[in-house]
Amino acid sequence: MKKLLFFGDGDAPYFNIINEASHQVEWVDAWPLGEFKTQLQRHRGEDCVPILLGCNYPRFNAFYNEVIVQEKYYLQLMAFESRGLVLCDFVKPFWKQFVKDTAGVFSRLYPIDMPNGLISEQDIQIFSPIVGMPIGHWLNACELQPERMQLLSFAGTTHIYPERQRCIDSLIQLGIQVALLEPKTANPSHFDQYRNVDYRRYLDLLLHSTLTLNFPQATSGSGGGLHIKGRYWEAMATGSILLEQHNSMCELMSPSPQIINYIHLEEIAVIVARYRERSKSRLIEEKRSQIAELKGLFDASAYFDQFLS
Repeated sequence: MKKLLFFGDGDAPYFNIINEASHQVEWVDAWPLGEFKTQLQRHRGEDCVPILLGCNYPRFNAFYNEVIVQEKYYLQLMAFESRGLVLCDFVKPFWKQFVKDTAGVFSRLYPIDMPNGLISEQDIQIFSPIVGMPIGHWLNACELQPERMQLLSFAGTTHIYPERQRCIDSLIQLGIQVALLEPKTANPSHFDQYRNVDYRRYLDLLLHSTLTLNFPQATSGSGGGLHIKGRYWEAMATGSILLEQHNSMCELMSPSPQIINYIHLEEIAVIVARYRERSKSRLIEEKRSQIAELKGLFDASAYFDQFLS
């Protein structure tokens, strides 16, 4: 089978973990450009499918512009059997514009955070969205321990999202406990979360949460708007129920995560109280059932096969 070779832009949040996921794939930090050249030469002649990762747009755009102004790198890129580009946060306007501006350069575009049927640009050829995450072996290393179950958690970052911290502070003032990662790693950057935090601990927090807060709003610096993020898949993988304000982007996701929407913070107190009254053993049974039902979505081989099919 062909090997998937992902060239990253230096800030690939979900794909920092792919080297551990499967022998079929390799992730290469291609920033700066000299490393891109080195890796191109090292893998030349291999039976592999090279794919660029578009994650941090400013850095990727700078990287791409350096490639195209140096003809020898550009010609090597264009000589790839399949000129693929993975798009993270494709809902954001700068990616849509980038795809239009580079029409004809990339033969395959892979959105990893888009529900099916959402893309309306007729002049952009988009492959079917990649579903799931290649995190099965991390999940297998996590053991569900009923005595550690908690009602509500938040597994994300707050330091670049002050509105998230305000929400959590307000919930605490209402007497609602919100489980976080350990204080020293509670607020990692979006990218450092996958570099410096043991990913099993991250998943373990979700695994032992009945409800987990999610904030689907992107930062204003990223174009704002609602988007699909990895936590939807991670919540499905761990049988957690997402607690969030309405996100219309989720309506076309398949399969659909379990979501409870709220409008005002006070509603969260009512939702948490309702789940506190439910049978703990029944909640754990439901969690185990969802994990078993969706397990195939998180098998690394099946996940990466989507890039080849």
